Amino acid sequence: MKTNPVDNEFAEKYKNTGYSDVLVPPTEAADEYLTDLKTYTLDSYIKIITGEEDIDFFDEYVEEFNSTGGQQIIDEINEMMNAGK
Repeated sequence: MKTNPVDNEFAEKYKNTGYSDVLVPPTEAADEYLTDLKTYTLDSYIKIITGEEDIDFFDEYVEEFNSTGGQQIIDEINEMMNAGK
């Protein structure tokens, strides 16, 4: 299959690695916990959406999220923001 050189040029110009975390600035806690928290979040949302878990599970999700590094990320970001004032 032949491709148009213009299409190839466009694809190369705008190729990227995908999603970027623009909402979470780099912090030590984010580096340590964010990968696992993203996985936990996705799994939890899928369980709620598919009905495997009731919507009330969201409260449990938030508690677990915060206790496994989420709150530490929030605290570090708030500290960074307050230092910039």
